[in-house]
Amino acid sequence: MQLLTEKYDVIVVGGGVAGVNAAAEARSVRPSSSVALVADESTVYSRPSLTAAIAGLVNSVDDVAIYSGKSLKDLGITSYFSSKAVSLDSDSRTIVLRSQDREEPLKYRRLVLATGSTPALPRVHGLDLKGVFSAKWIDDALRLSNAATPGMRACVVGAGFIGLEVTQALFRRGLKVTLLEMRPRVLPELLEPDLSTRVKEQLERFGVEVLTGSLLKGIHGKSQVKYASVSGRRLKTDLVVFATGVKPNTELAVIGKVKLGRTGAIATDQRMRTNKESIYAAGDCAETLDLVTGKVVYRPLGTAAARSGVIAGSNAVGKRREYAGYLRRQYDRIFGIEIVSMGLSTHQAKT
Repeated sequence: MQLLTEKYDVIVVGGGVAGVNAAAEARSVRPSSSVALVADESTVYSRPSLTAAIAGLVNSVDDVAIYSGKSLKDLGITSYFSSKAVSLDSDSRTIVLRSQDREEPLKYRRLVLATGSTPALPRVHGLDLKGVFSAKWIDDALRLSNAATPGMRACVVGAGFIGLEVTQALFRRGLKVTLLEMRPRVLPELLEPDLSTRVKEQLERFGVEVLTGSLLKGIHGKSQVKYASVSGRRLKTDLVVFATGVKPNTELAVIGKVKLGRTGAIATDQRMRTNKESIYAAGDCAETLDLVTGKVVYRPLGTAAARSGVIAGSNAVGKRREYAGYLRRQYDRIFGIEIVSMGLSTHQAKT
């Protein structure tokens, strides 16, 4: 006997802040709606907890879980954890989930793609060596934490906020850290040159080696990382951690023939609708509007993801909500310095 395909008013694909907000908002706006959340990880957790894990303050994913299957059920949301959406047919409004070796079709009335992003790694030799990590997923963060030992040498690639946070976490673990940035300064997109210089000087006061304007050419070792080649220099290191930004995860969108924008992320309007009538997109996989310029941008930030998820979830159940654009706001405390960046930098304004 063939099993009936489960049907939902709204299916949200993605277990990050955009996905959870979309699912919760859909249920809140229209409590009678059947809502499902699909996530390829085992639980929903806070992304800022990644650096806490690297710092050794977190022992397992359960320590940072925000929503479990039970807590989502209490909200009226059906969860499909550790399940990957591998197919999307927008004509029949069907997705196919794969969990281990089992595949299961689900039908939807409205779909929210909140598939997030993936690490934007440079194409260099040695990415598969033991001791190479990316600062993106909780499992990677926990593995890095287990590998980090006081006295080790670590090379952090990328001097944005994530790179600085990882540098600080490893420094506090007693590692000797080199921070590598291919552009001329740290936080190049966020701070003016004089402020960037102050941050760099603060890191150096704590003993962090900061190499700006330096390009990673390759990672070397037989099976374990031994050194990195950096702009003609051989940098001895035991660990290499990539914090080189992200790119939109649009794999499922492409399968479903959902239109991508000029940035490579999913194109949406002010209601987070895509070119497919029944499909919305939110978070790191989607484009947004900049509030200052009114231009379409790709801005993978938690604050924007949270807001876009709410808008997408609301519209998916029939409540019309729009946005005029997002104002970028970022804050962090790095090596005792409070860093706040808002709106456009001079460089961004010129471009």
